[in-house]
Amino acid sequence: MNLLLAVSVEQWVLLGVLLLVLIISPIFMMAKNKKAMASTQKMIDELKKGDTILTAAGVIGKVVSIDNKEGYKTVTIETGDEKHKGYMCIDVASVYYNLSNPTQPQGAVNKTENTKETKTEEKTENTENKDVTTNLVEEIKETTKSEQISQEKTAKTSKSKKSKKSE
Repeated sequence: MNLLLAVSVEQWVLLGVLLLVLIISPIFMMAKNKKAMASTQKMIDELKKGDTILTAAGVIGKVVSIDNKEGYKTVTIETGDEKHKGYMCIDVASVYYNLSNPTQPQGAVNKTENTKETKTEEKTENTENKDVTTNLVEEIKETTKSEQISQEKTAKTSKSKKSKKSE
């Protein structure tokens, strides 16, 4: 009898823990989503003409105008440089980050100042990355060549063994 009672208590404890996890975890998730939505809405409300933004698609542009058309809000952005300007009209919900607002939490995007020092550092890093990439590609080619040679040797050896067996 005591054995049956012990098993049943363990089952009840397991069931209780399972219910707590299934009830409490969605509540925490909803609270986290509400916080994220509130910060996103605040960022969208603070958008103004002249801000530099990053869209969810990865496009960086300068806000030219903000319009409220037929119940939804759109943002027109200017992309490109002086020679190659382009304009896009996007839904305000696709604005991922406001690069002009330094007080906003950084998240996944890090804003860097465009100074001569950072540009030269970026150039040297790019050339170093290209060198490393080139070296890796050469090593891969050498490895593949050596693998092909070893496979050819194995094939020749097996052919010669087969011909000796047939004689």
